[in-house]
Amino acid sequence: MSYIPLSTEKINNIAEEFFLNKINKNHIQRQEKPILTLIAAQPGAGKTKIADHIKQELKQKGGYIHVDADRMREEIPNYAKYPSHVTQADAGKLVNTLRNLAKEARVNIIEEGTFRDSKSLSAFLEKNKQLGYHVEMVALAVPREQSLLGIYSRFEKQKEAGVNARFVPPDYHDNAFNGFRETVKSLENKFDSFRVFNREGQLLYDAKNKGENLTASDVLEKNLISTAEEKIFVLKQMQILKEKAQVREGNTPYIEEFERVIQKEREKRKTTYSFRKKYKSLI
Repeated sequence: MSYIPLSTEKINNIAEEFFLNKINKNHIQRQEKPILTLIAAQPGAGKTKIADHIKQELKQKGGYIHVDADRMREEIPNYAKYPSHVTQADAGKLVNTLRNLAKEARVNIIEEGTFRDSKSLSAFLEKNKQLGYHVEMVALAVPREQSLLGIYSRFEKQKEAGVNARFVPPDYHDNAFNGFRETVKSLENKFDSFRVFNREGQLLYDAKNKGENLTASDVLEKNLISTAEEKIFVLKQMQILKEKAQVREGNTPYIEEFERVIQKEREKRKTTYSFRKKYKSLI
């Protein structure tokens, strides 16, 4: 069965019903100075966990609307029958409509994303500040290797659950990772507030308490470095996931690509180890 895109009227009706239900159910209050919190990190970093922490904060400040494409996709009729890329455009339209409804009502908003495009984010940031929003970024410091494992782990769990699994290609992951880092470096001073957490929810940096020469980018970069032990653990876990997937699928292109990724990460670790051993006295 082919997917028929939703009409503009249907998009508006779905988003408005969702919005009003959240407002009434959770007693979300209009704010004189509403907060827009952007939770930023590369795919697979575990943004959902820190989002739960931010939600608890905003519950004490009048509530919030969580603007999330995956959640809005679930509002599309029979969404589970279609791969996520098929419904992506309509999910995006629902998100935009929901965001606009929240801003018109002047309520707090939470959004998650990679925010890898600093130019478009800068324009988005300024627009919302002009609308009277206090715009905060919460950046998640998770090493690349760990989030790379995260995208495979999430995909395999979704496969086991029998749902439409959403896979993020490693190249997309890496581009988002680098773009996210550049965004933090170039835009951190434009936000009204800025915090950095690690994956476990520990606060690593808060702009209001920063030291004289300390920046969010400095703290982020420092905490994006994996130890040798962490890299070994990631490789072992990726190998376990690949072997389980191979039992399910056989030697499919997905498995072949998975193996190439593992080999690539293994070579990176060897190169880093050799460099450190050779130049130990200099580093």
